[in-house]
Amino acid sequence: MERLFGKYLNSSPKKYFMEMRLERARHLLLQSEASITEVAMACGFDSPGHFSRVYRSAFGVTPMLQRDRLN
Repeated sequence: MERLFGKYLNSSPKKYFMEMRLERARHLLLQSEASITEVAMACGFDSPGHFSRVYRSAFGVTPMLQRDRLN
């Protein structure tokens, strides 16, 4: 399965799933009023701190800054 992911999606299953979770989190941050903790839990992260670190690594901003940019 990993070889097929690499061949067709140029990604590992773990990385692909993480990207899906982060995109869902970004959508929730921008389109809902759910708290950062609620978004983290809804997207399968164990803690808001871990979620913030992974989100910042992927998008270059923290979830809080991402949301503040809308206002």
